[in-house]
Amino acid sequence: MTKFSFIKKYQSTENAPSTSTHQQSQHLSAISESSSLLSQPQKPQPKNQVDKLLGYFKDIGLDFLNFITFTDIISLGSGIIIGTLISDLVNSFVTDIISPPVGYLLGGANLEQLFLVIDPDHIDKQYNTVAEAIADGAVTLNFGNFLKSVIKFFLFSFVLFWLFKLIIFMNVKFNKLNNELKHKEENGDNGEEEDDGDYNFLLQTFRCPFCNTKTLKKCIRCPQCTSILDYKAFSEIELKIKNAK
Repeated sequence: MTKFSFIKKYQSTENAPSTSTHQQSQHLSAISESSSLLSQPQKPQPKNQVDKLLGYFKDIGLDFLNFITFTDIISLGSGIIIGTLISDLVNSFVTDIISPPVGYLLGGANLEQLFLVIDPDHIDKQYNTVAEAIADGAVTLNFGNFLKSVIKFFLFSFVLFWLFKLIIFMNVKFNKLNNELKHKEENGDNGEEEDDGDYNFLLQTFRCPFCNTKTLKKCIRCPQCTSILDYKAFSEIELKIKNAK
Protein backbone atom coordinates (compact mmCIF):
# COMPACT_ATOMS: atom_id res chain seq x y z
CA MET A 1 0.00 0.00 0.00
CA THR A 2 1.35 3.29 -1.04
CA LYS A 3 1.29 6.41 1.03
CA PHE A 4 -1.20 8.10 -1.34
CA SER A 5 -3.76 5.25 -1.10
CA PHE A 6 -3.51 5.27 2.71
CA ILE A 7 -4.24 8.99 2.86
CA LYS A 8 -7.24 8.59 0.51
CA LYS A 9 -8.67 5.74 2.60
CA TYR A 10 -8.25 7.82 5.75
CA GLN A 11 -10.05 10.75 4.19
CA SER A 12 -12.98 8.55 3.08
CA THR A 13 -13.36 7.08 6.57
CA GLU A 14 -13.19 10.56 8.07
CA ASN A 15 -15.96 11.90 5.79
CA ALA A 16 -18.32 8.96 6.42
CA PRO A 17 -19.75 10.14 9.79
CA SER A 18 -20.39 13.61 8.42
CA THR A 19 -22.46 12.13 5.60
CA SER A 20 -24.59 10.08 8.01
CA THR A 21 -25.06 13.13 10.25
CA HIS A 22 -26.23 15.15 7.28
CA GLN A 23 -28.80 12.47 6.39
CA GLN A 24 -30.08 12.42 9.97
CA SER A 25 -30.53 16.20 9.95
CA GLN A 26 -32.45 15.99 6.67
CA HIS A 27 -34.66 13.26 8.15
CA LEU A 28 -35.38 15.34 11.25
CA SER A 29 -36.20 18.41 9.17
CA ALA A 30 -38.62 16.34 7.05
CA ILE A 31 -40.32 15.04 10.20
CA SER A 32 -40.65 18.57 11.60
CA GLU A 33 -42.13 19.84 8.33
CA SER A 34 -44.68 17.00 8.24
CA SER A 35 -45.66 17.62 11.87
CA SER A 36 -46.10 21.33 11.18
CA LEU A 37 -48.33 20.51 8.24
CA LEU A 38 -50.43 18.21 10.42
CA SER A 39 -50.73 20.84 13.14
CA GLN A 40 -52.05 23.47 10.73
CA PRO A 41 -55.89 23.60 10.46
CA GLN A 42 -57.16 22.00 7.34
CA LYS A 43 -59.09 24.29 5.04
CA PRO A 44 -62.65 23.11 4.38
CA GLN A 45 -63.21 21.71 0.98
CA PRO A 46 -65.38 23.90 -1.23
CA LYS A 47 -68.95 22.66 -1.46
CA ASN A 48 -70.65 22.15 -4.73
CA GLN A 49 -73.79 24.01 -5.77
CA VAL A 50 -76.13 21.17 -4.74
CA ASP A 51 -74.82 21.12 -1.15
CA LYS A 52 -75.09 24.91 -0.93
CA LEU A 53 -78.68 24.81 -2.18
CA LEU A 54 -79.63 22.04 0.27
CA GLY A 55 -78.06 23.97 3.15
CA TYR A 56 -79.96 27.10 2.14
CA PHE A 57 -83.31 25.31 2.13
CA LYS A 58 -82.43 23.61 5.43
CA ASP A 59 -81.81 26.99 7.07
CA ILE A 60 -85.12 28.31 5.72
CA GLY A 61 -86.94 25.27 7.08
CA LEU A 62 -85.39 25.69 10.53
CA ASP A 63 -86.27 29.39 10.59
CA PHE A 64 -89.87 28.62 9.63
CA LEU A 65 -90.08 25.91 12.30
CA ASN A 66 -88.78 28.32 14.94
CA PHE A 67 -91.29 30.94 13.77
CA ILE A 68 -94.19 28.51 14.19
CA THR A 69 -92.90 27.11 17.49
CA PHE A 70 -91.79 30.24 19.34
CA THR A 71 -94.21 32.81 17.86
CA ASP A 72 -97.84 33.05 18.95
CA ILE A 73 -98.93 32.73 15.35
CA ILE A 74 -102.42 31.47 16.20
CA SER A 75 -103.24 34.57 18.25
CA LEU A 76 -101.70 36.77 15.58
CA GLY A 77 -103.78 35.16 12.84
CA SER A 78 -106.94 35.31 14.95
CA GLY A 79 -106.38 39.02 15.61
CA ILE A 80 -105.90 39.74 11.91
CA ILE A 81 -109.04 37.80 10.96
CA ILE A 82 -111.16 39.47 13.66
CA GLY A 83 -109.83 42.90 12.68
CA THR A 84 -110.71 42.25 9.04
CA LEU A 85 -114.24 41.14 9.94
CA ILE A 86 -114.78 44.19 12.16
CA SER A 87 -113.49 46.45 9.38
CA ASP A 88 -115.92 44.89 6.88
CA LEU A 89 -118.76 45.29 9.38
CA VAL A 90 -117.95 48.96 9.96
CA ASN A 91 -117.62 49.61 6.21
CA SER A 92 -121.01 48.04 5.57
CA PHE A 93 -122.60 49.99 8.43
CA VAL A 94 -121.23 53.31 7.18
CA THR A 95 -121.96 52.65 3.51
CA ASP A 96 -125.42 51.08 3.83
CA ILE A 97 -126.83 52.67 7.01
CA ILE A 98 -125.19 56.03 7.65
CA SER A 99 -124.28 57.28 4.17
CA PRO A 100 -127.79 57.29 2.62
CA PRO A 101 -129.54 59.48 5.25
CA VAL A 102 -126.56 61.83 5.61
CA GLY A 103 -126.34 62.19 1.84
CA TYR A 104 -130.07 62.80 1.63
CA LEU A 105 -129.89 65.57 4.24
CA LEU A 106 -126.93 67.21 2.52
CA GLY A 107 -128.30 67.18 -0.99
CA GLY A 108 -130.06 63.98 -1.88
CA ALA A 109 -126.98 62.19 -3.21
CA ASN A 110 -124.84 59.43 -1.87
CA LEU A 111 -122.29 60.50 0.73
CA GLU A 112 -119.41 59.52 -1.54
CA GLN A 113 -120.79 61.67 -4.37
CA LEU A 114 -120.80 64.93 -2.41
CA PHE A 115 -118.15 67.17 -3.97
CA LEU A 116 -117.38 70.69 -5.07
CA VAL A 117 -115.89 71.76 -8.39
CA ILE A 118 -113.02 74.18 -7.73
CA ASP A 119 -111.79 74.46 -11.31
CA PRO A 120 -112.79 77.94 -12.67
CA ASP A 121 -113.18 76.55 -16.20
CA HIS A 122 -115.76 73.94 -15.12
CA ILE A 123 -117.35 75.59 -12.08
CA ASP A 124 -120.53 76.50 -13.98
CA LYS A 125 -121.13 72.94 -15.17
CA GLN A 126 -123.30 70.44 -13.31
CA TYR A 127 -122.04 66.92 -12.61
CA ASN A 128 -123.97 64.11 -10.96
CA THR A 129 -120.97 62.05 -9.87
CA VAL A 130 -117.31 62.54 -9.19
CA ALA A 131 -116.44 60.24 -12.07
CA GLU A 132 -118.27 62.50 -14.53
CA ALA A 133 -116.41 65.56 -13.28
CA ILE A 134 -113.03 63.85 -13.47
CA ALA A 135 -113.81 62.51 -16.96
CA ASP A 136 -114.58 66.07 -18.09
CA GLY A 137 -111.25 67.28 -16.69
CA ALA A 138 -112.66 69.18 -13.70
CA VAL A 139 -110.83 69.51 -10.40
CA THR A 140 -113.06 68.44 -7.51
CA LEU A 141 -113.00 68.67 -3.73
CA ASN A 142 -114.40 65.33 -2.55
CA PHE A 143 -115.52 66.27 0.97
CA GLY A 144 -118.17 63.54 1.00
CA ASN A 145 -115.61 60.75 0.70
CA PHE A 146 -113.50 62.40 3.40
CA LEU A 147 -116.53 62.69 5.69
CA LYS A 148 -117.24 59.01 5.14
CA SER A 149 -113.66 58.12 6.12
CA VAL A 150 -113.94 60.24 9.28
CA ILE A 151 -117.19 58.54 10.30
CA LYS A 152 -115.66 55.15 9.59
CA PHE A 153 -112.59 55.96 11.71
CA PHE A 154 -114.55 57.11 14.76
CA LEU A 155 -117.01 54.24 14.49
CA PHE A 156 -114.22 51.68 14.19
CA SER A 157 -112.40 53.23 17.17
CA PHE A 158 -115.63 53.19 19.20
CA VAL A 159 -116.20 49.50 18.46
CA LEU A 160 -112.61 48.61 19.38
CA PHE A 161 -112.87 50.65 22.59
CA TRP A 162 -115.88 48.71 23.84
CA LEU A 163 -114.42 45.43 22.65
CA PHE A 164 -111.22 45.97 24.65
CA LYS A 165 -113.26 47.18 27.61
CA LEU A 166 -115.31 43.99 27.50
CA ILE A 167 -112.17 41.85 27.27
CA ILE A 168 -110.60 43.62 30.27
CA PHE A 169 -113.82 43.28 32.29
CA MET A 170 -114.07 39.57 31.53
CA ASN A 171 -110.38 39.11 32.37
CA VAL A 172 -110.86 40.79 35.76
CA LYS A 173 -113.91 38.65 36.49
CA PHE A 174 -112.07 35.48 35.46
CA ASN A 175 -109.05 36.31 37.62
CA LYS A 176 -111.31 37.10 40.57
CA LEU A 177 -113.14 33.78 40.22
CA ASN A 178 -109.87 31.92 39.80
CA ASN A 179 -108.40 33.52 42.92
CA GLU A 180 -111.52 32.69 44.93
CA LEU A 181 -111.32 29.05 43.85
CA LYS A 182 -107.63 28.87 44.77
CA HIS A 183 -108.37 30.48 48.14
CA LYS A 184 -111.11 27.94 48.84
CA GLU A 185 -108.82 25.06 47.88
CA GLU A 186 -106.02 26.31 50.14
CA ASN A 187 -108.07 27.34 53.20
CA GLY A 188 -111.11 25.13 52.81
CA ASP A 189 -114.65 26.17 51.98
CA ASN A 190 -115.90 27.43 55.37
CA GLY A 191 -118.45 29.87 53.98
CA GLU A 192 -116.41 32.96 54.87
CA GLU A 193 -115.99 35.70 52.34
CA GLU A 194 -113.33 38.38 52.17
CA ASP A 195 -114.27 42.00 52.75
CA ASP A 196 -112.53 43.11 49.57
CA GLY A 197 -113.97 40.43 47.33
CA ASP A 198 -116.31 42.82 45.59
CA TYR A 199 -115.43 44.12 42.14
CA ASN A 200 -115.90 47.70 43.35
CA PHE A 201 -112.86 47.24 45.58
CA LEU A 202 -110.70 47.52 42.45
CA LEU A 203 -111.77 51.15 42.08
CA GLN A 204 -111.27 52.17 45.72
CA THR A 205 -108.23 54.29 46.55
CA PHE A 206 -106.16 55.33 49.55
CA ARG A 207 -103.22 57.63 50.24
CA CYS A 208 -99.68 56.28 50.01
CA PRO A 209 -98.12 56.65 53.50
CA PHE A 210 -94.74 57.56 51.98
CA CYS A 211 -95.60 60.24 49.39
CA ASN A 212 -99.34 60.86 50.03
CA THR A 213 -100.26 59.98 46.44
CA LYS A 214 -103.75 58.64 45.76
CA THR A 215 -103.33 54.96 44.84
CA LEU A 216 -105.63 52.01 44.23
CA LYS A 217 -106.00 49.65 47.17
CA LYS A 218 -105.09 46.68 45.00
CA CYS A 219 -101.72 48.21 44.01
CA ILE A 220 -98.63 46.56 45.47
CA ARG A 221 -96.37 49.49 44.55
CA CYS A 222 -96.94 53.23 44.56
CA PRO A 223 -96.91 54.66 41.00
CA GLN A 224 -95.24 57.84 42.27
CA CYS A 225 -92.49 56.75 44.71
CA THR A 226 -92.51 52.99 43.83
CA SER A 227 -92.71 52.03 47.52
CA ILE A 228 -94.08 48.61 48.38
CA LEU A 229 -97.71 48.93 49.49
CA ASP A 230 -99.94 46.70 51.57
CA TYR A 231 -103.32 48.29 52.24
CA LYS A 232 -104.37 45.75 54.86
CA ALA A 233 -101.13 46.07 56.83
CA PHE A 234 -101.24 49.88 56.70
CA SER A 235 -104.89 49.85 57.82
CA GLU A 236 -104.07 47.61 60.79
CA ILE A 237 -101.13 49.83 61.81
CA GLU A 238 -103.27 52.94 61.52
CA LEU A 239 -106.00 51.31 63.60
CA LYS A 240 -103.49 50.33 66.31
CA ILE A 241 -102.15 53.90 66.42
CA LYS A 242 -105.66 55.28 66.82
CA ASN A 243 -106.46 52.81 69.59
CA ALA A 244 -103.20 53.66 71.38
CA LYS A 245 -104.13 57.33 71.38
